[in-house]
Amino acid sequence: MKKTTFLKSLLTIAAMLLSYSTIQAQVVIEDTVVNEVEEEIFVFVEDFPEFPNGEDNMYKYLGANIKYPKDALENGIQGTVVVKFVVEKDGTISNVKAIRKIGGGCDEEAVRVVKRMPRWKPGKQRGKPVRTEFTLPIQFKLR
Repeated sequence: MKKTTFLKSLLTIAAMLLSYSTIQAQVVIEDTVVNEVEEEIFVFVEDFPEFPNGEDNMYKYLGANIKYPKDALENGIQGTVVVKFVVEKDGTISNVKAIRKIGGGCDEEAVRVVKRMPRWKPGKQRGKPVRTEFTLPIQFKLR
């Protein structure tokens, strides 16, 4: 009889421990899911994001900072790289990706320079800053 009672107690404790660890695992999974939810990224907004002091200054910035890649120069590669990125609520740039590539190092150079841009004036929806997707064509031309 004592053996049976001992085994029942042992099984009960094991079952409790197992269910406790399952509950903990569920809480961790739920916390992870909640933390991974990002705010919406807008494509169209009432007020679009702006480079500091306007579009002309953005092109001056690009012209001053882009270095034509050696491989592209040697192989006569030119064309337009299209870069997509997010202007965050605070004007910083994130999620930078070349979505149209021409190779020769031009894609990487365009992404590098966009990542280093100064803070933008963020896009706004209903008067509040929002995360806004922006697409920028960058031309590489040999002279």
